[in-house]
Amino acid sequence: MDPARSLPLLALLIATLPSIARASDLLDEGGDASAEPAADTSGRKNAFEIWQEEHRWFRLGFRAYGTFPTVQETAALRAGPGLQVPLTTDFFMGIGMKVAFEGGYNRGGHSDPSKNCVNRGGTGDDVACPEGHVGGVDYQWKEPIVQQGSACDGVRDATDTTAGTTFAPKRRLLTHVAHYSFTIGANYELTIPSVQFFRVFQPFVGGGVMVQWIYNYSDINAEECYLIDNPDNDPFDPDNVDPWADQGPEVGGEIYGGFHVNLGKIFRFAFEVGYQNVTVREAEMGKATAEFEMKHLEYRLANLRLGGGLEFRF
Repeated sequence: MDPARSLPLLALLIATLPSIARASDLLDEGGDASAEPAADTSGRKNAFEIWQEEHRWFRLGFRAYGTFPTVQETAALRAGPGLQVPLTTDFFMGIGMKVAFEGGYNRGGHSDPSKNCVNRGGTGDDVACPEGHVGGVDYQWKEPIVQQGSACDGVRDATDTTAGTTFAPKRRLLTHVAHYSFTIGANYELTIPSVQFFRVFQPFVGGGVMVQWIYNYSDINAEECYLIDNPDNDPFDPDNVDPWADQGPEVGGEIYGGFHVNLGKIFRFAFEVGYQNVTVREAEMGKATAEFEMKHLEYRLANLRLGGGLEFRF
C-alpha cells in the first residue's frame, strides 16, 4: 500500500477509537451502545432552594368571622360577628408564629320573647325554650325588701326598696357581651413549592395563648328598677346604660386551621375555622345600686369561629 494513501486512513482510525471504547464499555455493562447520554439534571432546584428564592417574612391580613359561643350552664349567647387582624411570619419552610388583634360581639337573649331562645347545645329545663336554652347570662343580687311608698326615681331615700342579707336565686337577663383579645402562638403553613398544587392551595394550622378583655352589659326588667335607683342612672331615660362589668385581661387559648388560596406572590385568600376558650370570672356590676351587690356569675366564653379574608405578603 502506498504510504501516502494510508496516512488519512490511520488518522480516521485514531479519531474513532474513543467512540469505539465507549461502545465497548456499554456492551460489557449490558447497555445499549445506541442510547443517548442521560440528561443533566444538576440544574433543577429542590423545594428548599425555591422557598429561599420566593421567601417573604411576613403576612398581614384582615379576616371576618361568624362566632358561635358554646352554651354554658350560666350563659347562653347567640351567634355574632367577629373581626381579626393577624400578622404571621415564616421563619423556615412555613414554620413561624402569629400575633393577632381580634374583636367580637355576642348577645344573650332578646327583648322579643319569641326570639329569646338559643337553639344550640341541647335542651334546657325552661318550657319557654323547648328546643334550646333561654338566652342571656345569669346574675345574682341581694334579696330585695320592698317598702311601702318606694319609688324608682334615681334618688335613694328611706322609703326605697332595700337589700336583704341573703342573695336571691340567680336570674337570667338579656346581656350584650363585647370582647377584645390579643393572641400569640405558633403557626405552620404547608410549604412544598416544588409541587404546583400546594403553591396555590396551602393548608395551615396553629394555636396559642390569648388574653382577652370582656364587657358585659345587662338589660334589666322594669320590676328590677331598684338595681338602677341611684344617682349613677336615670331610670326615666330609655337609653340609660344598665349595670355593666368590664374585666380583663383574662387568659385563655385558641386553636385554628384552614387553607390559603395563593393568587400570586403577594395577595392570597384565607379560609379558617378556629376555637377560642376563656373563663369569664364572676364580677360585680358597675352602676348597680351598691347595697344589692349585683354580680354576673362565672361562665366560659368558648367561641367557634368560621370565616376568612385577604392577606398581603411582604
